[in-house]
Amino acid sequence: MSARTYGDFDFIPEDMIPEAQFGLTLQPIDLTAHWRRCGLVSDTVASFIAYAYTHQSIEHAPPHLTGISTVFQELLENAAKYSRKRESGIQVRVRHYARAVMLEVQNGASKHRARGFEQHVRQLLRASAEELDALFVETLEASRDNVQSGIGILLLLKDYDVKIGVRFEPEPRGARVTIRVFYTLAERASDDAPADAAATG
Repeated sequence: MSARTYGDFDFIPEDMIPEAQFGLTLQPIDLTAHWRRCGLVSDTVASFIAYAYTHQSIEHAPPHLTGISTVFQELLENAAKYSRKRESGIQVRVRHYARAVMLEVQNGASKHRARGFEQHVRQLLRASAEELDALFVETLEASRDNVQSGIGILLLLKDYDVKIGVRFEPEPRGARVTIRVFYTLAERASDDAPADAAATG
């Protein structure tokens, strides 16, 4: 069975060279045991991007940069919840372009969880803004006693101006799920060059 791709997975072509990039491998069982690490990693990713413009930590960055932390944390928490806990690591890739950031999180999921999440993704990516609002209320009510509600991706589509793409690649024990979020640095002024470039320009 071939891979199935939804949404804006290739919004920025893979062969476009970024200004900066890095990758990480995390263990889902570690993140669920030490949940605060999701936030720590997310703040680190956001600080990595923000430093190019402010030369300061994320706590002092403008809102359009601090939002990167929130978006990435939703992706990481989603991967930790849906992963096969011991057999599969979470692969993280961050690519920083001139006007956008690609946040990619990949994890292995069981057949049951991958099937349910794929149905959830198809529903979300077809929904209008009004339908997303209604789905958010429904999901919030249904998730009171269910930590694996999938509300994170819904929240990103509802509250952030992002492009999202998801790919499901079949594996013997389930599927490898890759989520890409393209976060546009829309509020960056035309003369707001990265600090290193401004210092030498």
